[in-house]
Amino acid sequence: MRDLAFQEKYGAVTEQDLQALEREIGCALPDDFRRYLSTDGGGWAPRDKFFPINWPANYPGSAQAPWQWVLNFLRCTSDADAEGSIVGTWRSLRTQEPGDYGLPAELLPIVLASGGAAYLLLATSGPHRGKVFVVNVSDRPEESDWEYYVPVAASYSSWLESLVDESA
Repeated sequence: MRDLAFQEKYGAVTEQDLQALEREIGCALPDDFRRYLSTDGGGWAPRDKFFPINWPANYPGSAQAPWQWVLNFLRCTSDADAEGSIVGTWRSLRTQEPGDYGLPAELLPIVLASGGAAYLLLATSGPHRGKVFVVNVSDRPEESDWEYYVPVAASYSSWLESLVDESA
């Protein structure tokens, strides 16, 4: 799996933290993402990493950039209140204010992108298990609807490989 030079690294993730995350979301993590967390742990991304995305023409705010800037690989920690926590972010996105959508339970936020305007999401169960999606949270619909979750990769490891340097 690709090695990234983080600006700030969160540190090793324990087996206890992985199991706590899996208990919280109610299923096992996809193998490649679990491996990544157990060896890397995430952190603030290198400033020059981008990933490609093909936004549908009818996507809200349809003038979306074809490249998204990777900001923060969310951290796996049993402390849901920790800054950049996967669990805390997952809980927050699932329980929005009235009128806002709640994130489908099977989508786990794993990366904050584009200056905080978008999240990269990993499907942890169901027919999309293992696939990676993106959603622009500044243009979120009033209901949770799969058409707003744009697929970007067939797996976490293939998404990592899709990252490109700004200079490329």
